[in-house]
Amino acid sequence: MTVHVPAFHPGEILEELYLEPLGMSAGKLAKILGVPRTRIERLVKGETDMSVDTAARLARAFSTTGEYWLNLQSAYNLQKLEASETERAELDAITPIDITGGTEPVPARRVA
Repeated sequence: MTVHVPAFHPGEILEELYLEPLGMSAGKLAKILGVPRTRIERLVKGETDMSVDTAARLARAFSTTGEYWLNLQSAYNLQKLEASETERAELDAITPIDITGGTEPVPARRVA
């Protein structure tokens, strides 16, 4: 059985798990990160996606990783895509490609 855990926009995570507990405004965080205030405000509102640059800056500021922030964005984007009936129909129309290509196993690469 597959369990689907809802994905949240990284801006929502930023606000609820970091800004609110610290009593920090988007403007103050933007100043610390050296980015425009509107970038953080739009991110928190879910109006923009997490960029690599912002992820790296947040990782440094909050002692996390860039991957943490980018994975949140990726999970959110995938869930949003799969929830769209149009996108779902397009995905379902794709015929899977047989990547086995034959009966011979692919030899493992040796690591020196």
